Amino acid sequence: MLSQINSLTAQLDGLTHLPDEEVEALKSELNLLATQLSESNELTQLESELIQKNIAELTLKLNNSITASDEDVTALKEEIAALTDQLSSLTTNSDADIDALQAKIDSLTSIIEQLTKQKPVLGLNSTSGANILPEESDKVWRFAIFPDTQGRDDDNMKAYVCVDKNGNDVSVDGSPICEWLGVDFNGDGFYDAGTESQADSVKPGDWDEDGISYLVNVEDPLQPYIETDSAGAAIVVSPEDRKDFGPDWKILPVPLVEAVADKMIELDVDLVLATGDITEYRAESDYVQWMDKVASPLQDAGIDLFPVRGNHEIVNGRNWPAWFKNTQEWERQSVNNVYNDINPYEGKNQVDFDQGYALYQAYTGKIIQGYLDQGVITGYPELEDLVYYFVKDNTLFIGLDFYFADIHNSTFKGTWLTLYKWLQEVITANAENVDHIVAFGHEPLSTKKRPQTYQVEQYEAYEATERALQAAADLAQANYDAAVSSNVEQAELTRLSAILEEAVSALEENQEPNVDGYDIGQLGYLLLQDDSAPGLANDVLTLFNDYQVTYISGHDHQYTRSLIHTDKAHKDTSNGFTQIVGGSASWKSYENLYGSQEEYETSLYIDNFVREDTVQSYVNSNGLKYAESTNGLAAGISFVVVEINGRQMKTTNYYANHNLSEVDMNLGAHYDKDTNQWCHYEGDFMVKGSVETTKVCEDIQWVAVDEASYTKDATKRVVEPNENYFLHSKAPSEEGYIGTEATIIDGYNMTYNTSYAANIDRVEMLRELVTLSWFSDTSDVTLSDILYISGNQNQDGTKFNEFGSIDPAAPESLTYINRSGCEVLNATHVSRDGVLNKGRDLEASLSGDTSTSDYQAGCSNSDSWNNRYNDDKLDFADAMAISIVAPQGKDLETLTVGRYDSEINQWVPAFSPECYVETGYSDHYSVHYRLTEQHPEGSYAINGCQQRYWGYSKNANVIWGFVHTDGKFAVIEK
Repeated sequence: MLSQINSLTAQLDGLTHLPDEEVEALKSELNLLATQLSESNELTQLESELIQKNIAELTLKLNNSITASDEDVTALKEEIAALTDQLSSLTTNSDADIDALQAKIDSLTSIIEQLTKQKPVLGLNSTSGANILPEESDKVWRFAIFPDTQGRDDDNMKAYVCVDKNGNDVSVDGSPICEWLGVDFNGDGFYDAGTESQADSVKPGDWDEDGISYLVNVEDPLQPYIETDSAGAAIVVSPEDRKDFGPDWKILPVPLVEAVADKMIELDVDLVLATGDITEYRAESDYVQWMDKVASPLQDAGIDLFPVRGNHEIVNGRNWPAWFKNTQEWERQSVNNVYNDINPYEGKNQVDFDQGYALYQAYTGKIIQGYLDQGVITGYPELEDLVYYFVKDNTLFIGLDFYFADIHNSTFKGTWLTLYKWLQEVITANAENVDHIVAFGHEPLSTKKRPQTYQVEQYEAYEATERALQAAADLAQANYDAAVSSNVEQAELTRLSAILEEAVSALEENQEPNVDGYDIGQLGYLLLQDDSAPGLANDVLTLFNDYQVTYISGHDHQYTRSLIHTDKAHKDTSNGFTQIVGGSASWKSYENLYGSQEEYETSLYIDNFVREDTVQSYVNSNGLKYAESTNGLAAGISFVVVEINGRQMKTTNYYANHNLSEVDMNLGAHYDKDTNQWCHYEGDFMVKGSVETTKVCEDIQWVAVDEASYTKDATKRVVEPNENYFLHSKAPSEEGYIGTEATIIDGYNMTYNTSYAANIDRVEMLRELVTLSWFSDTSDVTLSDILYISGNQNQDGTKFNEFGSIDPAAPESLTYINRSGCEVLNATHVSRDGVLNKGRDLEASLSGDTSTSDYQAGCSNSDSWNNRYNDDKLDFADAMAISIVAPQGKDLETLTVGRYDSEINQWVPAFSPECYVETGYSDHYSVHYRLTEQHPEGSYAINGCQQRYWGYSKNANVIWGFVHTDGKFAVIEK
């Protein structure tokens, strides 16, 4: 037994991750036991040696238990129990004494086992062996992120429809009538849900605020008219027959969302995560439209759809701050404004603050309830249809809701306080069986939307002043009331009355600041909740970081990709987890206002797209202003697709530019699915015979704005602006790998994008997350493991203003200062247009006049250099020198580095034979030496080989050379 105690003591010595005081306390208890046992009767020599041998074997197993499975630890516990029972039977002490001592030993043993037991390892029982290229894998699947879709009011028309087909005024009982021109939602050529402009009174219970809707023909959207019957009477549409939607409610941006849904179907995604804000006013009409134009097409295509709620499904979008003040009962209720068979208030008090829950349950929540009934998902107790998780293949998905305060229970203290333990249990229970974990909710952890911290402080200052003024007014009122009841003299009563009047006036004059929402991001709320539960923020962020959770959100109406860190010290390092804000399919867009939690965030890409034009007026040839658009409209739409291939995750942001507005929907604009085009109408509104109405259609040009691809076991590094790319990686020791090593030995991040935040007058300089992932393939062409480089080619050095447009004052050419102090052009082929047209063709990358005759002219840049690459219009990346260790037993000079060309599905040489140099790599080849005497081109040059040299380091058996693209690289034969 003494040997067992010694063994356990040795275990304690190895627990260096415990606080010293805990280890010392356990050792003291063991020493006390040892002293007590030393006074007990000795065992026979044979018995002692046998038991000591068994315990020695146990000690060896315990020393290895730090990596043991649960079953192994259970077996060890059973063995300990058996040995201690054996020891007990061989002593002459009383059973009570021995049992008491042994109970303490067992307790300590259990503590040690728990301390040495490792947390679950992500993917331990999931994908095994080497990573397989997507081209050869049978495990590739995709999911997409459907972003915010809420529309704008259908109230932009300034003119009414007052005539029939022949242009005659329409009247009822001798009184002229006009009708609203709304959106033909169902595309049948008629608008049937308008309100008569003046005559009719509102009737209780009518959802369209009017008792009568007249049928409007909009087959020619610019020449609408009221339909009449054979007797010339205006045709009335009864409420139950209306297929369109009434004015002054949000209309889904149908042309935009249909294009996004159709593109997702085309990309063959398996499931879609909808990150909320499908409504604007928390109105039933929004839900009906979304189910028809988004949910139904996706589900009909066999795509599973998993929605979560956004803040606009909770509060009236017209009065977002009411969410924090919780006043006005009419602001709290869902809006049932559709004539159908669904009554979300059946059995409920309509003025209850239901947070939009009733309508959610009737529509998108019904999708989730179906999954619950089928056992596809598992929900959080009491919030099953709001917070839930499910596993798809090798990925765990966790849907989050941040707005369940009044629904949950009276002990609600905060979203993260409520959910943390559940999140911990779900993640740790599933981690070993999945390769990826995705959490998705509406709000980002760190938001780039309004209002930012300074606005939050302004709002808090207002509230503090409001409380103080209210207290002063209450005190003045109390003093005045007391004086009245005490029959004080009139002079004193007049003085107190003046004080009361001044206090009330000051309270009334305290104006609430222009706050559009308390948008500090979910990380901001997490930090607030940390005040009442110290350590909560660290626990949540550490949990997400340890299991490399990909956090996906909406809310910002733009696309961003960033890293979120557990604390401020890790900013600008790869020690963080990915956050993706999934774009926008709405009319809305916001300026970049800088990250609200920037000290916890490293920004990797920003794409916001706000139109800089102001309100647009629509005027016909007669001078009639018939419509007016809203300012601040989005200039495009975007969404994200994520591809999963075993341990690999690839994210792609798709963007399409457009010039549509919400007014265009009233005038017939639509998406043509058959041609993949946006169509609108041009002509002279309500002017007969002047100009014929024509339909104009434009192809939708989807472009991949940002891509990132890496495996769970990739080597990662955040590279700051102008920083060297140096990074070393070796293929994992998994079965199927050769063990190839590679290094980025040179190259500088000169093509970093910047984004201007006008509200705080700051320029955000984006970082690049460079990753090196390893793959294996079955090709006879490759002689090494395959290196996948990602992160160098995402940015092109564009300077964006706060609207997401290219800064017109920014120079078109990238320049930098070299080692001689000369400002020279960057040896990187990019067009600073904010669009990534990935270059891949080697010949194209070396095209153009490559004359170097004037390179010795000091700091001058030759015209030939300025004009390079003008023909191919493709973007390449920073000049990056890589080295790959060649396989043993091969003649080095028969080998080169190949690059996989995905266009032709072949391996091609990554280096040009003409650019070979008979030397190992030297940093004199670096871009920082270019156009100096030290650079080869200062005294010796190979035409067309600027930052494209390559060669061998023969003593190290290494092939080195410059590459200018992301992608797959391997050793191949020449």
